Amino acid sequence: SIRFGQKMYDVAARDSMLLDGMVDMKSQMHMTALAERLAQKTRISREDQDNFATKSYSKAAKAKSLDLFAGEIAPVLDPKTNAVVSGDQEIDRFAEIENLPNLPPLYPHEKFFDADVPATVTAGNSSKLADGAAAVVLASEEYLAQRSVPNTVPRQLGRLLSFADAEGD
Repeated sequence: SIRFGQKMYDVAARDSMLLDGMVDMKSQMHMTALAERLAQKTRISREDQDNFATKSYSKAAKAKSLDLFAGEIAPVLDPKTNAVVSGDQEIDRFAEIENLPNLPPLYPHEKFFDADVPATVTAGNSSKLADGAAAVVLASEEYLAQRSVPNTVPRQLGRLLSFADAEGD
């Protein structure tokens, strides 16, 4: 293994964060490239993206201030720092929202769809690296009862009825 030294043969290292979270499975394109291409193709302006991001941050900040998700968030201990993570820290950046128009595009020199249209996706109007962090425990009521799980643990929060997958092309 690489960890203990490769004695012979070629070795390829793959970045699992990049491959599992930042590259589209179907097109094999980086998500930022897909966002740029989609924005250009559908004529979603930088201003529209920044306005949407502002509204999204605003809603998230309001929900956090009202403690709307308290019953759905379980604190987690970071073993490296011994810090307790109990919410989305990205929401705290809402105070910086007035800087959105000043942020540079993530890839200003790339031409994704139309070479005459400047890149518009920024660190402020795009998905964050922590986007989608979640855990689900799936168990039957019978299983929970057999193991004496306290009633304070949230029970059924929803049902999975269907799902879909789509790509930008």
